[in-house]
Amino acid sequence: MTDLIALVLPLEPAGPQPGRQYLGRAAHAWFLESIARLDPALAARLHEGATPRPFTLWPASTAATGVPFLRLTSMHPELSDFLLERWLPGLPERITLGGVTFHTREVRRSGQHPWAGQTDYADLIRRAEDHCRRQKGARSALTLEFATPTVFRSYEMDVPLPLPGLIFDGLLQKWNFFAPLLLDPGLKPWIEAHVAVGRYHLETRLLSFSKDRRDVMAGFLGRCRLVFLEADPGRAAACHALAAFAFYAGVGRRTTMGMGQVANGE
Repeated sequence: MTDLIALVLPLEPAGPQPGRQYLGRAAHAWFLESIARLDPALAARLHEGATPRPFTLWPASTAATGVPFLRLTSMHPELSDFLLERWLPGLPERITLGGVTFHTREVRRSGQHPWAGQTDYADLIRRAEDHCRRQKGARSALTLEFATPTVFRSYEMDVPLPLPGLIFDGLLQKWNFFAPLLLDPGLKPWIEAHVAVGRYHLETRLLSFSKDRRDVMAGFLGRCRLVFLEADPGRAAACHALAAFAFYAGVGRRTTMGMGQVANGE
């Protein structure tokens, strides 16, 4: 079984597009509908409940209009295998998102696109431990690249800042919900005491999830370096594994509609 996948579906507009429109909500609806046609029970599980969602979606756009690609990830073996074995072979030649029709192109998989990938939880841990061993006990750091607006929910407030405790708390919860290899839940207080924000280059960006702009969220994007203030190879390795996991899990709110898409910026 495959634990973690990230697939990139290139899209080409089939005709003229309407004005500026973010397609996060439309992509989310289309994805669940495409799953429901093959497995209604799985679609219902993905849509309902208060548990973490095992997927992310990103309708990536480099211009005011147009969607160069649709990125989707899975962090659960059942969903990953379903997408690879049943969903991908049945992709149509055209899809419609928010009233805009696109031609689909061949899906890019691991090694074929910077935002595509495939791995498993055990490999993330192994690579992180190898990295920290090479540090030879020295104080280490990691850099995250936030490619889309990112915001966290804390104490009933939206927090558009890359605070280490908020970044890793959500990742830790998702990891321990989906992964067969659990990480120490006590990692959170250590992170809050020993991981600090270092250099960063960030900006804020608004995303409107509705045409009437009533559903607007502000988030940050850019690069941020996180510094470990204490030399603890074991805990640092867990943080590095979570940072690599973020490529598939996303961070913060509305990752199933394009927010919180993250890559390792080293």
